[in-house]
Amino acid sequence: MADLLRGTARVVTQVGEGTAFIVQIPVEVEALPSERPAAPAPRRTRVLVVEDNDDVRESLLAMLQALGAAAEGAPSVARARQMLAVTKYDGLVLDLRLSDGSGYDVARAANEAGALNQGTPAVALSAYHECDAQGDALFAAKFEKPISVARLRSAMQCFG
Repeated sequence: MADLLRGTARVVTQVGEGTAFIVQIPVEVEALPSERPAAPAPRRTRVLVVEDNDDVRESLLAMLQALGAAAEGAPSVARARQMLAVTKYDGLVLDLRLSDGSGYDVARAANEAGALNQGTPAVALSAYHECDAQGDALFAAKFEKPISVARLRSAMQCFG
C-alpha cells in the first residue's frame, strides 16, 4: 500500500524492547485561507464515488468531503446502479476496473435515455494506462491513481 501511495514502509526491531513499523506517505498540505467574514454556505456538490477497494474509496470520500462535496460511495457497479436510480448527482468519480464490471458500465448506465443522471459529468480513475476512445468519450476527464487532492479539486471543476 505504501508503494501505491508513493511512500515507504520499514521495520525497526530492538531485541528485548519491541518492533516498530514505520510507514511514511507524502501528503499535500494546503495553506489555510485568511480569516474572512462568514458567507452563506454554497450548495454542496453531490458526488458519487464508485470504487471497489474499501481503503481507496474511503480516502476519496474523505478528500472530496474536505473539498466541500457531499460525497457518497458505492463498492460495485450493481450498488452504483441502485444509487443512480434514486439520487441525482452533480458528478461521478469512477474506477475503471471494478470487481463486477467497470466504470465504463456505470457511466453508460448513468447516461441511458431518461435516466435520472443522464448528462451527469463523470471522471475516470485508473491505476492502469487504459485507452478506449469510444469509452473515454463518456468521461469529462481521466486521472491516474493515486490521485492527489489538487487533481481531485481539478476533477471537481468538471462538475460545475
